[in-house]
Amino acid sequence: MRCVWIVLVGAVMSGLTFSCRADCIDDAARFHHVNVPLVRAIVTVESGQHANVVHLNADGSTDIGLMQINSRWLATLSRFDISRADLHDGCTNAYVGAWILSQNLHRLGVNWDAVGAYNAGAHEKRIAYARRVYRALNTAASHLPSASSDPTVVQQGAPASGLITKLFQPLTWGRIR
Repeated sequence: MRCVWIVLVGAVMSGLTFSCRADCIDDAARFHHVNVPLVRAIVTVESGQHANVVHLNADGSTDIGLMQINSRWLATLSRFDISRADLHDGCTNAYVGAWILSQNLHRLGVNWDAVGAYNAGAHEKRIAYARRVYRALNTAASHLPSASSDPTVVQQGAPASGLITKLFQPLTWGRIR
């Protein structure tokens, strides 16, 4: 009986951990005024939604945590008293990642180039990354019970934010607007 109790407590605790992380992702996106499904898609592409992922890059930098924050951000983040160790916390990492994305959207405009810039500097790599995020976004939307099969469809009469509308516009991959 004690073994069953431990398993139940473990299952409940792991469920609570996941929902807390999920709430942090949503809260971070809303706090930085970026599209929640977009941030979730980036989390999926970057870490598979795993907060403890660390990746060593060929250039010697490191990608850390849930949203794979690159170690090149550490100097900037230190001005806000955020350390490398802090980025191992899923919530802190989600807020930093959503902040980086919001900076890209502000600097480059609400477009797929800004999404690609979350991960890459070179134009071709930005396009490839944005495609991966777009596919993750569509995959996530197709698993929702009320999701439309066409993400570009906006319900008649429903208010659509400019960000959501622009992010779901069809893309021309040869040239990102």
